Amino acid sequence: GEDSNIAKDNKVTTKSSDSDDPNSKITNMTQEELVRKAFAAPSEKEIEQEFEKEKKSMRERDDYSKKKKETVVSGWGSWTGDGAPVPRPPKKIPKKYAPPEKKIKRRKRDDDGKKNVIINAKRIKKTAKYQLEDIPHPYSSREQYERAMVGAVGNEWNVTTAVKNMTRPEVITRAGKMIRPISKAAKVKRTVK
Repeated sequence: GEDSNIAKDNKVTTKSSDSDDPNSKITNMTQEELVRKAFAAPSEKEIEQEFEKEKKSMRERDDYSKKKKETVVSGWGSWTGDGAPVPRPPKKIPKKYAPPEKKIKRRKRDDDGKKNVIINAKRIKKTAKYQLEDIPHPYSSREQYERAMVGAVGNEWNVTTAVKNMTRPEVITRAGKMIRPISKAAKVKRTVK
């Protein structure tokens, strides 16, 4: 029949003879439904499930207890090359003669018990060159060294005189002037200050 538009409660409906028209479904939706459909995002439940799935795969990837070590090395104890017979499968040792299996404990992860966190404990090669292997001399523990390094050296955080003292070079020279080795007497005078 005849096309007619009716507007009710922010809803536009169209009566037409073509029920297969794809635009008829869109015109039957409210403004809220159109916005929800246009900006579709996964629900909170789907996001949590995806996160748990990713965390589980990370756990399995890092779990060394599930990785079996090969005890048989291929090629050892059999002939190889053209015309060689097919190697026999290794004989199974009876349980009473086999060495006891070591139970490998699953290593505790840092993110166990933390619901919304994945902590990567792998060593990152790019940042390794910026990390110290040993604690520097004047410090006795890692915590002591980290506490000393927390303070920033800059004009925004410290007084101007403090910044000058912290950034002052050990030896001050003028450009082009020859630097002579420090004598013991000069070294003693400097440390007395």
